Amino acid sequence: MTWVGALVAIGVAIFTFVAGTRAGKNAADRQALRDIYKQLFEHFDGLVKAIDRGEPKRWSSFELVERREYMPVAKRLDRTGPLHMLPSRLAARLVAAEESTLNAAGRFHRQVDELLTLDFERLCQRAISPPAIIDRSIHISLVELAANPARIAGLDNHALTVDVPARPGSPGYGGRTSRVVTKPMADSLGGIEKFRLEFDGLLQKSGCDRAWSEVEAARRDCSKICDELKLRLRDPNPFPELLRDLGGDLSSLWGSRA
Repeated sequence: MTWVGALVAIGVAIFTFVAGTRAGKNAADRQALRDIYKQLFEHFDGLVKAIDRGEPKRWSSFELVERREYMPVAKRLDRTGPLHMLPSRLAARLVAAEESTLNAAGRFHRQVDELLTLDFERLCQRAISPPAIIDRSIHISLVELAANPARIAGLDNHALTVDVPARPGSPGYGGRTSRVVTKPMADSLGGIEKFRLEFDGLLQKSGCDRAWSEVEAARRDCSKICDELKLRLRDPNPFPELLRDLGGDLSSLWGSRA
């Protein structure tokens, strides 16, 4: 055997050894990765569905750890270590998307609680109707109504019961009060369309419309993440990443010999 043949044989042996080691590690990690991706998919899918319902999750929707900080799923997995098993770019994207989504939802909730609530109560008080005339009632929170004001258009033959947050500093702050909007009430404001226009004006004045657009942008990002996580549930170790990891292993091996 010539020296060239010997070098080739050694190279093939090293490659086979490194490739076998990497394949064994990926096989051992496969179920653990699936479990992590499953947790993350359920979490981000839950964020998307909560936004679709008009009740976006915020930091306080998650566990408060040691009375100091809220710990949603991606942040918890990053803090405790399992997230580090994922590709670094994906892990960073997950943490960033979670944070931006919860921050956007928090801003929207604050706009509703602190700025929209009082003006909405005043709008209702301008034309209250006796509860006795209510035939049917649609029950909704003010947060849901602010997220989807188009629901007002379907109120011609319905009453609308809205759960309104107690204002900061009031005795019931942190709880809920109810206001009833009925068709006769809307008629006294000039009809359903007039009421919708006035409510849209309140959304703009309070900044809730802009805050909700940020929530919708975060939802689109979370939806894309869900698509990627579904793919990784089927194949936790995509072939391109296997080649990249193998190249990194070979580089590390040659670097250690240099």
